[in-house]
Amino acid sequence: MKKQNRRTQAWVWVAATALAGVLCLLAVWLVWRFAAQPEESLGVAIEGDLDGIGGTLTADAGADGGKIDGDVVSGEAAGQAGGDVASGEASGEADGLTDGDAAAGEAIGETDGQPDGGAAAGEANGEADGLTDGDAAAGEAAGENDGQPDGGAAAGEANGQPNGDAPAAGEAAGETNGQSTGDASTGEGAGEQAVASSSASQGVSQTVQDILAGMTLRDKVCQMMFVTPSAITGVSKVTSAGETTRAALEKYPVGGLDYNKTNMVSQSQVAEMLSNVQSFSKIPLLLACDEEGGRVARLMNTIGTTWVDAMLDYKDDGPETAYANAYTMAHDMSTLGFNMDLAPVADVWSNPKNTVIGDRAYSDDFEQAASLLPSAVKGFQEGGVACVIKHFPGHGDSSADSHYGSVYIDKTLDQLRSQELLPFQAAIDAGADSVMMGHLIIRDVSEEPAVFSYELVTTLLREEMGFQGVVMTDALAMKAISDHYTNAQVAVDSVKAGVDMLLCPMDLDASIDALLSAVESGEIEESRIDESVVRILTLKENRGILP
Repeated sequence: MKKQNRRTQAWVWVAATALAGVLCLLAVWLVWRFAAQPEESLGVAIEGDLDGIGGTLTADAGADGGKIDGDVVSGEAAGQAGGDVASGEASGEADGLTDGDAAAGEAIGETDGQPDGGAAAGEANGEADGLTDGDAAAGEAAGENDGQPDGGAAAGEANGQPNGDAPAAGEAAGETNGQSTGDASTGEGAGEQAVASSSASQGVSQTVQDILAGMTLRDKVCQMMFVTPSAITGVSKVTSAGETTRAALEKYPVGGLDYNKTNMVSQSQVAEMLSNVQSFSKIPLLLACDEEGGRVARLMNTIGTTWVDAMLDYKDDGPETAYANAYTMAHDMSTLGFNMDLAPVADVWSNPKNTVIGDRAYSDDFEQAASLLPSAVKGFQEGGVACVIKHFPGHGDSSADSHYGSVYIDKTLDQLRSQELLPFQAAIDAGADSVMMGHLIIRDVSEEPAVFSYELVTTLLREEMGFQGVVMTDALAMKAISDHYTNAQVAVDSVKAGVDMLLCPMDLDASIDALLSAVESGEIEESRIDESVVRILTLKENRGILP
């Protein structure tokens, strides 16, 4: 019996020893497991420059190694924010460009070298044309594509193309050529599209972010509408702004109002009308008319502002005269309360059979027009108004008039690049605020009007030519559009192509409802609407229209 007890005790001792050994091995493995990989919530600071992106970055080390080796974070290439960039920090560009990727809450760049109060400490402000309106603070990156506001590019976006991705605190934005790579930290979804409540978009001022955050979806869609005062009031001939206008702006908080000769009685009447209407709008309005000189002059021909002849009459008088004429018209407009001119015409009168452009053009020679447009842009802006170059991609070589029907352009894109686009590019490089799309069908691209063409609006105008300002349609009541397309089709397809503002839609309510329905159905992302609203608000801020 004693021998059997000793055997039992021996087996118990062996089992206990084996169990203790297993527990020890498990403890060692657990210590190794958790010591080798830090928790995702622990931030690792990276001091110094990350491939030219100055400042201190705080990166979240994830499970893919958790290793920081010089300029490489979590296995990602130096200078690229492919993921876990913590809130408020600048992320790198996939192509090495920093087009507006200042950290959240930092200042935007100016469009033409006009100071807007200067960049405060901790803000960045820079321009690709060499102009600086306030020194960028140490460790911050900001840059504008030829002086044009980036319109809300999110951190880590390449080429400065806005896509509405505004990372909030704790979210990660990592984009290459606008494509999201994901890896959002702190529980945020990969490649999440921003909404107004998380609009800490890089390259967008705090003022614009705050306004956007306070807007409903309908407010945003209305901001994209540029209409006549009659369209919101129902009054056929508006010559004053009172309670009817106030109520109309509460119902339709549009982005801009376009006035014509029926609205003009006297200079004092116009000044009072515009002052009143501006006071009624929660967000300051773009107040515009067509004032080109010569036969297209809403003010000169009605209330006696300074007379300027058609631009073609001055084609051989040089850039100084182009500047002086633009400044004169702009100064008169600004004095009355206008803040935008739907001018200058960047079309070239290259076809003598063309009557819709004719002497409205600055020249009948492409290179000469390109030499004059930058001075005109500067003249309008320094005279006190934003300018709109038109009619992209060039209406001067057509023989038809889009006011009355479809207009076809039979040139190839390469021909347009070497001819019609020269004045547009020169004006864009000079800091033009807005581009108006012509109702033109470029057969080399599409059988649809240019305003519906993603290839023309986004690929050509924005990406290739570098324009990041506001793109608007020509008047949508023109027969080239109204005879062939529904209100809903026009609104949705133009916004999908990249347009920001609809000028004089045929039916305001139908256009608003169409865009609201498109967002609700998922056909258009709300972030796409945000992109346009940010561009519109940024233009207003740059031109001193926002308070």
